[in-house]
Amino acid sequence: MEVLKSFARTTNDNIKLYPNSANSMLNIEILEGSYDEITIFSTSGKLIYEGESDVNKLSVDVSDLASGMYFVRFVSNGKAVTKRFIKE
Repeated sequence: MEVLKSFARTTNDNIKLYPNSANSMLNIEILEGSYDEITIFSTSGKLIYEGESDVNKLSVDVSDLASGMYFVRFVSNGKAVTKRFIKE
């Protein structure tokens, strides 16, 4: 169990979402490592965005999204890390 906590903590520290809360653009920065898949979902599970997986910096236009909470999922080697952001 400790190994999973360690993995999640390390991976979360290596991913930055800003600004949070976002109004028009959400910046995603991966400080270390790489991910096979980057996706954004609404709280209802609707897929909003599928991003490039081989980049370490990405800007996503969120201006058309309704206000509320959204989730960004990063998948690498079958393991997923999810971060959240607020759309103003």
